[in-house]
Amino acid sequence: MKKYLHLDCEMGGLDLQHSLLTAYFLVTDTDFNKIDELYLRLCPNDGNYFISSLAMEKNKIDIIEHDKIATPYKKAGTILYEFLQKNGLKENPIPVGQGIRGDLRFIWNYLVSRFTWETFVSYRYVDVRSLCIFLQACGKISPEVTGGLKSMVEYFGIEPNIPELDWHDAKYDTYMAMRVYQKMLELVK
Repeated sequence: MKKYLHLDCEMGGLDLQHSLLTAYFLVTDTDFNKIDELYLRLCPNDGNYFISSLAMEKNKIDIIEHDKIATPYKKAGTILYEFLQKNGLKENPIPVGQGIRGDLRFIWNYLVSRFTWETFVSYRYVDVRSLCIFLQACGKISPEVTGGLKSMVEYFGIEPNIPELDWHDAKYDTYMAMRVYQKMLELVK
């Protein structure tokens, strides 16, 4: 059985020098049935965050409250390793997300090495932003869609149904990107 590993991360900024703050992983089958999930709230091993005010304004993470429940990178790396080991290897799930390459860079830098990741997860990935550009070139999606997650969600008429969460929460964005991917597949089938 093939699987997907939907994911999203929230960081303290766009460069790898910024702290990785949250990471959400959702394993599904190819019919998008949930198999397993992992939500990590993270902090640097030394407790010293490197964040930008612009990123924090966007992701709305209250760093004081976040720090009270955050797991240090080293321990979180072990938790992620065990999660990947449990859900990967034989099927090597395909990672899916929006702007996923940046998220993968942070995961490999702070939690598990790229080698470890690719032991359990496919090195191929699906980026819904890239698919949006492709589908626009094919005339399947309006050129007005920006490729941003919110723009794609609105275009496909996806109703967010996670009331306790909002944009720029790793879990919320993961679910929205998964739903966008579902709609894209329906569009071309």
